[in-house]
Amino acid sequence: MTFRTTLTNPQNIRVFEKKLIKLHFGKLNELDATTEYRLNLQKLPLNDFKNHEMGLTGVQGDFRINIELGSVADLLESGTKIKRGQVQLQGYNPRFFLFFHTKKSKKYSAISETFKAKKDDTNYEVLLPTDVLRGEAIWDIELNHDIGPMLKLNPEVIDVRNLMRNSITWQSLILPMAIKQVLLFYIKVWSGSFEQKWQKRWAEFIDIYAGSDHLERMPDENNSSEDERERWASEIVEAFCEEKSYKHLINEAMNSGEAEDE
Repeated sequence: MTFRTTLTNPQNIRVFEKKLIKLHFGKLNELDATTEYRLNLQKLPLNDFKNHEMGLTGVQGDFRINIELGSVADLLESGTKIKRGQVQLQGYNPRFFLFFHTKKSKKYSAISETFKAKKDDTNYEVLLPTDVLRGEAIWDIELNHDIGPMLKLNPEVIDVRNLMRNSITWQSLILPMAIKQVLLFYIKVWSGSFEQKWQKRWAEFIDIYAGSDHLERMPDENNSSEDERERWASEIVEAFCEEKSYKHLINEAMNSGEAEDE
């Protein structure tokens, strides 16, 4: 069931459940006080609204912000159901609702329940501190119950740390598999409580990308099959890659590069 109607909805317009929408804010850019947002609409039936415009409205007390998101058709044509942009929140943390309307009318065709955004400040270096790797391999993962996972990078690769921080290609080829290894390790050491700080950080990561109920559905190491554990971890990795739009961004970069070569 992707929508519902309520007693406070006399016009019976579609009302989407808030759990179908994920809105994340990044860190504040202190230079211009803007914050990057990422809106994930993958669970919404956007094909039903191809001829509509969409937007977000946030309200907290007297503060109100409207974010125009453009046309649904353009978003679908982009190959992803994730909208990114910049917004000025002025220090507020409002409740938002998503809305759709036709190009000819501002009257809502559908809206969502109100929801709060999550702060997406779990960058990979917070989750995966880096250390030096020696030898011929470019990267590896060290898994330690007490200090948590560590991403090891070979310093003999020129500018390897900056490549990891700034290159979508590097991130997309390394992080998904590194994250999957950590998640399988998480299952192995989980005792039912956050014994170490790193476990709480990774629980927040799981919540951001797969929802809090996913952590609750984590298979028990001793009472589950390898396939069940792999499937649980893979669902998080898949959600992470979808939200980061790795496939779309790499294709975009490749096409841009080919165009420049021509």
